[in-house]
Amino acid sequence: VDEASCGEKALSHRLHEAASKSPSLKLITLGSHPVDSVTSQMVVRVTLGLIFDDISAVTRKTLQQSHVYSKMSNEDKEVTVARIVEASDGSFLWAKLAAKRVRDENPPNEAALSKSVENIVQAGHKISDLISHTLQSKLSEDTKKILVWLVTANRPLAQQELAALLSTKPDEAALAEHREIDFPQLLKPVASLVFFHKNLVYLRHALVRTAILDVFSKGKFLPAIKDRHVDFAQRLLLYAKQTVTDSHGPSLEPLNGQVTEDLLRKHPLLDFALRYWTGYAKIAFKCTNNQEINIASKSFRSVLPAT
Repeated sequence: VDEASCGEKALSHRLHEAASKSPSLKLITLGSHPVDSVTSQMVVRVTLGLIFDDISAVTRKTLQQSHVYSKMSNEDKEVTVARIVEASDGSFLWAKLAAKRVRDENPPNEAALSKSVENIVQAGHKISDLISHTLQSKLSEDTKKILVWLVTANRPLAQQELAALLSTKPDEAALAEHREIDFPQLLKPVASLVFFHKNLVYLRHALVRTAILDVFSKGKFLPAIKDRHVDFAQRLLLYAKQTVTDSHGPSLEPLNGQVTEDLLRKHPLLDFALRYWTGYAKIAFKCTNNQEINIASKSFRSVLPAT
C-alpha cells in the first residue's frame, strides 16, 4: 500500500474499513508504516520471525546457482543463508539482491563466499545500492532499453510489445526485420529486478523503478536516449506509421471494424501505441502553449503517420 498514488494512510484506512464489514475476511497489507490496531479486528504484524523461513527459501534458491555454495556442507549453507536473511530486516527484495550479488561475484572457494557475504552485510547496503550495482554490471543495449521502457510505460509490457519496440529505429524512421527474442535469456542478468507473468514483463517493486530512474538520470546508462518520454513516444508513433500504411483521407467515420481488428491482431504494439503515445508526448513537452507544441512537432515530424 505504500506504492498507492492516494497515499498509504488513506488506502489502509479504506481497506480496513471495508474489511471490518466481513468478519471472516483476512486482509494482508504490505507497507512502510505500522497498522493502527482496531478494537474489532485482530492485527498480526508480519515480522522477520514470521517470514524468516520464506526469505530463507528465496535466498537459498538464488545461492544454489553458485558452484561453490552447492558444494558446501548443509550446516555451512544454512549459516550463510541465515546471515543474509538476518541482515535483510524482513525484506525479500534485499535478500534476493544480496544473494545474487554474492553469486555473481563468483567466489572461488567457501572462504571467499563467506567473506563476500560478510562484506555485503557489514557495508549496510540499501536496496537502491544493490540495484545500482546490478545495473552497473555488463548489460546488453537491448536489456537496458527494456528496463527504461518498463519504467516509462504506464503498465507492464507484453513480450510481443517489447519485441516490436526493439524493432523500431527512430533515427532511420524504419522498422527492423522481425527476429525471435528469448526474453528470459535477454533479461537473465536483471532477473532480480523483473519477473514474467502471463506473457507480461513486470518490474518487481517500485524501489526498482526508482533506482533505474536514478541511474538513467545520470546520463551514462543509455547515452543515446536523452529523454525517455520523447524516445518512447517516437517509437510508438513510428510503429504506427510503419504498420498502418493504407492511405485514408480525413474522415469522421471510424475504420471498418474488420480492418481494425486485423491490424491490431497483426501488429502487437499498435493498440498500445494508439492509446498512449499522446500521454508520453505531453509529459515530454508539456504542450501548454503554441511554442511548446511547435517544438514537439519538430521532434515527431519524421515519425508522425501521414494517414
